[in-house]
Amino acid sequence: MRYPQIEKVLDLASQGWDAHRIKSEVDLTLSEVQTVIKAERFARTQPNPTCCSRLQFIAWLDAIPDFKHAGIRFCHDCTPEFKRKSLKAGKCNHREVVFGWRRISDGEGYELVGVPPNTLMVNSIKPLTAQEYWAKEIPMFKGEV
Repeated sequence: MRYPQIEKVLDLASQGWDAHRIKSEVDLTLSEVQTVIKAERFARTQPNPTCCSRLQFIAWLDAIPDFKHAGIRFCHDCTPEFKRKSLKAGKCNHREVVFGWRRISDGEGYELVGVPPNTLMVNSIKPLTAQEYWAKEIPMFKGEV
Protein backbone atom coordinates (compact mmCIF):
# COMPACT_ATOMS: atom_id res chain seq x y z
CA MET A 1 0.00 0.00 0.00
CA ARG A 2 1.31 3.42 -0.85
CA TYR A 3 1.59 6.35 1.53
CA PRO A 4 -0.88 8.55 -0.44
CA GLN A 5 -3.60 5.93 0.06
CA ILE A 6 -2.85 5.69 3.77
CA GLU A 7 -2.79 9.48 4.07
CA LYS A 8 -6.15 9.79 2.32
CA VAL A 9 -7.74 7.12 4.55
CA LEU A 10 -6.39 8.85 7.67
CA ASP A 11 -7.51 12.27 6.46
CA LEU A 12 -11.06 11.11 5.73
CA ALA A 13 -11.23 9.16 9.01
CA SER A 14 -10.13 12.29 10.90
CA GLN A 15 -13.10 14.09 9.31
CA GLY A 16 -15.43 11.52 10.83
CA TRP A 17 -15.97 9.36 7.74
CA ASP A 18 -16.69 5.70 8.41
CA ALA A 19 -14.80 2.89 6.66
CA HIS A 20 -17.60 2.18 4.16
CA ARG A 21 -17.71 5.81 3.01
CA ILE A 22 -13.89 6.02 2.86
CA LYS A 23 -13.78 2.89 0.69
CA SER A 24 -15.84 4.68 -1.94
CA GLU A 25 -13.10 7.34 -2.23
CA VAL A 26 -9.96 5.15 -2.33
CA ASP A 27 -8.78 2.20 -4.35
CA LEU A 28 -8.75 -0.19 -1.37
CA THR A 29 -10.96 -2.96 -0.09
CA LEU A 30 -13.10 -2.38 2.97
CA SER A 31 -10.80 -4.69 4.93
CA GLU A 32 -7.73 -2.67 3.90
CA VAL A 33 -9.42 0.59 4.93
CA GLN A 34 -10.39 -0.90 8.29
CA THR A 35 -6.83 -2.16 8.83
CA VAL A 36 -5.33 1.29 8.17
CA ILE A 37 -7.80 2.85 10.63
CA LYS A 38 -6.97 0.19 13.26
CA ALA A 39 -3.24 0.69 12.68
CA GLU A 40 -3.58 4.44 13.22
CA ARG A 41 -5.60 3.95 16.41
CA PHE A 42 -3.08 1.44 17.72
CA ALA A 43 -0.16 3.72 16.76
CA ARG A 44 -1.65 6.40 19.02
CA THR A 45 -1.04 4.08 21.99
CA GLN A 46 2.62 3.49 21.10
CA PRO A 47 5.67 5.72 21.25
CA ASN A 48 6.64 6.70 17.73
CA PRO A 49 10.08 5.33 16.80
CA THR A 50 12.42 8.28 16.28
CA CYS A 51 13.87 6.69 13.13
CA CYS A 52 10.67 7.14 11.10
CA SER A 53 7.72 9.43 10.60
CA ARG A 54 4.31 8.75 12.13
CA LEU A 55 3.01 7.86 8.66
CA GLN A 56 5.88 5.37 8.14
CA PHE A 57 5.11 3.83 11.53
CA ILE A 58 1.42 3.44 10.65
CA ALA A 59 2.37 1.94 7.26
CA TRP A 60 4.70 -0.50 9.05
CA LEU A 61 1.92 -1.52 11.45
CA ASP A 62 -0.48 -1.84 8.52
CA ALA A 63 1.91 -4.29 6.84
CA ILE A 64 1.97 -6.68 9.82
CA PRO A 65 -0.78 -9.31 9.80
CA ASP A 66 -2.67 -9.14 13.12
CA PHE A 67 -0.33 -6.40 14.35
CA LYS A 68 -2.34 -5.93 17.54
CA HIS A 69 -1.29 -9.35 18.70
CA ALA A 70 2.22 -9.37 17.28
CA GLY A 71 3.77 -7.11 19.89
CA ILE A 72 5.64 -4.03 18.79
CA ARG A 73 9.23 -4.85 17.93
CA PHE A 74 10.05 -2.12 15.49
CA CYS A 75 13.82 -2.79 15.53
CA HIS A 76 13.07 -6.43 14.69
CA ASP A 77 12.33 -5.34 11.11
CA CYS A 78 15.24 -2.91 10.86
CA THR A 79 18.25 -3.53 8.64
CA PRO A 80 21.91 -2.68 9.18
CA GLU A 81 21.81 -0.13 6.36
CA PHE A 82 18.70 1.63 7.78
CA LYS A 83 20.29 1.60 11.25
CA ARG A 84 23.49 3.20 9.88
CA LYS A 85 21.44 5.93 8.14
CA SER A 86 19.35 6.53 11.27
CA LEU A 87 22.45 6.71 13.48
CA LYS A 88 24.08 9.19 11.08
CA ALA A 89 20.94 11.35 11.17
CA GLY A 90 20.74 11.08 14.97
CA LYS A 91 17.40 9.25 14.75
CA CYS A 92 18.24 5.79 16.16
CA ASN A 93 17.45 5.30 19.84
CA HIS A 94 18.55 1.67 19.88
CA ARG A 95 22.25 1.53 19.03
CA GLU A 96 22.47 -1.77 20.90
CA VAL A 97 20.36 -3.74 18.40
CA VAL A 98 22.34 -6.50 16.70
CA PHE A 99 21.43 -8.28 13.48
CA GLY A 100 21.43 -11.94 12.57
CA TRP A 101 19.66 -14.76 10.77
CA ARG A 102 16.67 -16.51 12.36
CA ARG A 103 15.11 -19.67 10.97
CA ILE A 104 11.82 -18.97 9.17
CA SER A 105 8.97 -20.84 10.85
CA ASP A 106 8.29 -23.00 7.77
CA GLY A 107 11.92 -24.15 7.82
CA GLU A 108 12.64 -22.82 4.32
CA GLY A 109 15.66 -20.66 5.04
CA TYR A 110 16.31 -17.75 7.36
CA GLU A 111 15.20 -14.16 7.76
CA LEU A 112 17.20 -11.13 8.83
CA VAL A 113 16.16 -9.81 12.26
CA GLY A 114 17.32 -7.12 14.63
CA VAL A 115 17.37 -8.06 18.32
CA PRO A 116 18.45 -6.44 21.58
CA PRO A 117 21.67 -8.14 22.75
CA ASN A 118 20.51 -8.43 26.36
CA THR A 119 17.60 -10.80 25.62
CA LEU A 120 17.27 -14.52 25.03
CA MET A 121 16.35 -13.73 21.41
CA VAL A 122 20.03 -13.12 20.67
CA ASN A 123 20.72 -16.82 21.32
CA SER A 124 18.32 -17.81 18.53
CA ILE A 125 20.13 -16.00 15.72
CA LYS A 126 23.28 -16.55 13.68
CA PRO A 127 25.10 -13.18 13.76
CA LEU A 128 25.81 -11.44 10.48
CA THR A 129 29.33 -11.54 9.15
CA ALA A 130 31.09 -8.17 8.76
CA GLN A 131 30.61 -8.46 4.99
CA GLU A 132 26.87 -9.05 5.40
CA TYR A 133 26.56 -6.18 7.90
CA TRP A 134 28.18 -3.65 5.57
CA ALA A 135 26.48 -4.86 2.37
CA LYS A 136 24.04 -2.52 0.63
CA GLU A 137 21.60 -5.40 0.08
CA ILE A 138 21.40 -8.59 2.08
CA PRO A 139 20.12 -11.64 0.18
CA MET A 140 17.92 -14.28 1.79
CA PHE A 141 20.14 -16.68 3.74
CA LYS A 142 19.53 -20.28 2.70
CA GLY A 143 22.50 -22.01 4.34
CA GLU A 144 22.78 -23.93 7.57
CA VAL A 145 23.27 -22.12 10.85
